Amino acid sequence: MPSRLHVLLVEDSEDDAELLALVLKRGGYSPILRRVETPKALHQALQDGTAWDVVISDYTLPHFNGMDALEIIKESGLDIPFILLSGTIGEDVAVNAMIHGARDYIMKNKMARLVPAIEREMRETKVRCERKQAEDALFLSESKLSLYFQQSPLAIIEWNQAFEVTAWNAAAENVFGYSWGEAVGHRLEELITPKHVKEFVNQIMTGLLATKSSQHGINENCTKDGRIILCEWFDTPVIDKDRNVLCFTSIARDITASKQQEEQLKQAHTELALAYDSTIEGWAQALEMRDMETEGHCQRVTELTLQIARELGVSEAYLVHYRRGTFLHDIGKMAIPDSILFKPGPLSATEWGIMRLHPVYAHKLLSEIKFLTPAIDIPYSHHEKWDGSGYPLGLVGEEIPLAARVFAVVDVWDALTSDRPYRPAWTGEAALAYIVDQSGKHFDPQVVNIFLQIEHPLGHAKLKKHLQSRGEK
Repeated sequence: MPSRLHVLLVEDSEDDAELLALVLKRGGYSPILRRVETPKALHQALQDGTAWDVVISDYTLPHFNGMDALEIIKESGLDIPFILLSGTIGEDVAVNAMIHGARDYIMKNKMARLVPAIEREMRETKVRCERKQAEDALFLSESKLSLYFQQSPLAIIEWNQAFEVTAWNAAAENVFGYSWGEAVGHRLEELITPKHVKEFVNQIMTGLLATKSSQHGINENCTKDGRIILCEWFDTPVIDKDRNVLCFTSIARDITASKQQEEQLKQAHTELALAYDSTIEGWAQALEMRDMETEGHCQRVTELTLQIARELGVSEAYLVHYRRGTFLHDIGKMAIPDSILFKPGPLSATEWGIMRLHPVYAHKLLSEIKFLTPAIDIPYSHHEKWDGSGYPLGLVGEEIPLAARVFAVVDVWDALTSDRPYRPAWTGEAALAYIVDQSGKHFDPQVVNIFLQIEHPLGHAKLKKHLQSRGEK
């Protein structure tokens, strides 16, 4: 049974509209087509509640042109694929339209391309919708972090570069006695710093601004009712991608009370670490949606990477960095243009050069986040190869960080044995043969050896025979 297709057609010719409807019917669709030829009619069609599957626009019309129609679609905020249709425009005009948001362009003498283009764009629209859901999940995770700020048993204070309070949670009010309204807008030393430690506290604040690094300290503070209490402080500057300090966040606890509050701090740190990891997993889900990775790819490669790392003697304490690195291995692709990342055909040499920058972008992004710095090896180096033919640095052998060498095997294995839009999954035997063949070329032989023992015990014997034939142990 033909599939329904809601088509908004920007076209002044009824004959061309009938021809387009015929092409769609032959392509297996039952088109519900509305033809408009003025900006006003286009606005009305976008606002009437119809869920349009695609907008197809002629380039030249009496009252406006295809680029004008494209701008109207963009201004509407609706995510509808826009395909430009013309018999006269040159390639430079078509490329300009793609740059400004058109999803494809079809020459009228090549209408056979129309149905495949529509099908591709509808698939990509579905992917964008799923990616939006992942981004919403990430927003929810960040909202939970905000809720933690409000409900935390520890005092959390945000302050600006003038040392004026900009945020003050309920626990801060409980510790120091000042309400939100009494604290916000005032300098910290005016509120809670005794005279005899003001110089010391000002040095700490100035040092935070100068060094742009977190600091920990213990000092005396005073409450609204005049009591002197001893507080432990964790002060952290919030820094943007250009290393500019935006504000500061301080976590404080009154350590004059009892050992119980010390345990609360440990619990808070645990919860904060869980919040970080939850956010990282949200990033990973968004990246999977954006890069159209197979479902569960990150989870699978993480589990197998950790298993191999344990066999190699990596400590449990350091495995957390392996885990974060695998989840964020392709985060650098956030900086790659969609036109390259989702290009249906082969990439040009220039486009490959841009694509191969994604590990560099990952390094630049993650090196600015202190708690993720130990996890940077996998995002930055997982495309390096044992024989030195990889990128971005062309590292050779053990110059490549161990985490990246482990992940490289696992990532390729998962990619080969998973269905992709452009090819079916390889058989386990074919993928195993490739991994074995690439030992000592792409992959670290020691890692391949352990991988085969874990994933394919029978393949371990094949590897030994293969290496012996090459004169290796």
